[in-house]
Amino acid sequence: ANPDEMAQDIQKDRSLATVLSPAGEVLFDFGIERTYYDTGMKIFGNWFNYAYDNSGNHYITFFFQNRIDKFSSKGKHLYSIKRKLDYEETQSLERVIDIKNDFSTSIQVDTQGRVWVQTYDRQLTSEERRNRNLIQDVYRLEIFDREGVMLGIVPFPRSSNIKMTRIIDDRIYFVDYTTEMCIYEYKIIEK
Repeated sequence: ANPDEMAQDIQKDRSLATVLSPAGEVLFDFGIERTYYDTGMKIFGNWFNYAYDNSGNHYITFFFQNRIDKFSSKGKHLYSIKRKLDYEETQSLERVIDIKNDFSTSIQVDTQGRVWVQTYDRQLTSEERRNRNLIQDVYRLEIFDREGVMLGIVPFPRSSNIKMTRIIDDRIYFVDYTTEMCIYEYKIIEK
């Protein structure tokens, strides 16, 4: 079989996360693990970010897959989103240390049920990968409604080493974890 086709196989019987009771009993599993037949992508391909909303629904976005998934509070798969981006998923690696195309670095859900995803607008150049202080305009914030419909794209507030970490009430927080070592707070304004 063609390795590119095999890499797209989704194994519904393999979950990414398990929810346990306080006593340690399995309540349910959720998340859909993609099976990669390339050794390098087996290691990295299913790395994900996680968030949940006020109704207990679960959201997953992936570092190396163009996919956002929503699951009910009991783990039922509700939808998947594949975005139109200017780059493709990495299917195989010659070596584990090879460069993989990055997709999303964070996901949060606000009090209105909107899903905010920090996504790479473009891939880093070789020079930017060597010196992260050179990175400019690499991220964007994608905003989706609770049904997965894209509401809009917001330019990212700064550049390189900043990650969206939390949404609390009408505030969104970003952490610069290297250059300035600080937290940025922005107010979400309804239009």
